[in-house]
Amino acid sequence: MHTTLTSLGSRFTSPQVHLFDHFYFQRVPEATLQLADELTKRIAAVSRGRNTRIFSELAELVGKVGEFVVRDYLSDYWPDRFTSYVERVNPHGGDKTDVILYPGSLACDIKTRQLHTDDTIAPNFDLRVPYTELEKPQDCFVLAAYCPTTQYGYVLGWATWDEVQRQPLREDIRFPSKCLPLRELHPIQELAGWAAGALG
Repeated sequence: MHTTLTSLGSRFTSPQVHLFDHFYFQRVPEATLQLADELTKRIAAVSRGRNTRIFSELAELVGKVGEFVVRDYLSDYWPDRFTSYVERVNPHGGDKTDVILYPGSLACDIKTRQLHTDDTIAPNFDLRVPYTELEKPQDCFVLAAYCPTTQYGYVLGWATWDEVQRQPLREDIRFPSKCLPLRELHPIQELAGWAAGALG
């Protein structure tokens, strides 16, 4: 049966959104943090390619940790139906896809935002995709978050490539990006159904 995708905004009833009430979360293990740090250093040692933005060392680490958090979510709730490239380092620089979702073989890119609190966030907290990265063939984007102070990671929601592409380009932020507010993302629980073709 074909069902319309819902938005996270339908779940939010207050100006502040409680992280532990609405999203998948985990305390990131030390072993994962160490592996993410090692991979970040290896990535930094590689020429990243002309269309790849260079972020700060902390930003790169936050991004890699977010990828692991999403991978762990998929392992817990959707085992054997995805392939992870989170631990791979492209020797030619840059990366393309973080995970492939089955049965549709859909390419998924994970975007991670740094948090400074583990309590609440605003519903306009957004998924940001630098416009240069929209040139890569992705089917969807997942928004993760990580707080370095408490070492908690979250999987917040997701959007299709088309939904991100339709957004106006924001040029008032560090890297011009297409942005989609948290309230307009889809619940992560609906990702499996969409990938299987049951939602859309």
